[in-house]
Amino acid sequence: MLINKNLITEYNPNEEEQELYDQLYQKSLQEERKIEEITEKTRTKVKDLEILWAAQKGGQLDFIKCNLFEVLFHGTRGPGKTDALLWAFAGVVGQGYGAAWRGIIFRQSYPQLADVQAKSEKWFRLAFGNKAKFNKSKMMWEWDTGEVLMFRHMNNASDYWNYHGHEYPFIGWE
Repeated sequence: MLINKNLITEYNPNEEEQELYDQLYQKSLQEERKIEEITEKTRTKVKDLEILWAAQKGGQLDFIKCNLFEVLFHGTRGPGKTDALLWAFAGVVGQGYGAAWRGIIFRQSYPQLADVQAKSEKWFRLAFGNKAKFNKSKMMWEWDTGEVLMFRHMNNASDYWNYHGHEYPFIGWE
């Protein structure tokens, strides 16, 4: 593209235009400083937050973010399936559902539930403090706001009848 240098002229604003420009420029700088101050305050607040748990990139994060009704999250020991199930339930606690938010996590045998119980006690005590209580005899968490999460085992097809007709918006299998 060719530019005709004869068409380019230097613009010399009059005094009124220059004054308006200077005012707008100063206002722009003030706004920029305000944004920087707010950003810095926000950074400080975020630094002060204690992050209890964050989903690992990959399967855990995909599971937590998924909005499908049923999700299969499988794998070997260690990728965080139990943590993901616990936090998928806990993420809805206190959202206003109260006693309607009931969950159940199954494992194949009763002894296998010890790991789920230990992990839940670690996380939920940190996250909810005295607002959630674990009942060892019932193997379930109860929140002050009414939510309930149970740990159960199911080894045989006949075990199904122990839960037939129950209503659980959240069901996890391990």
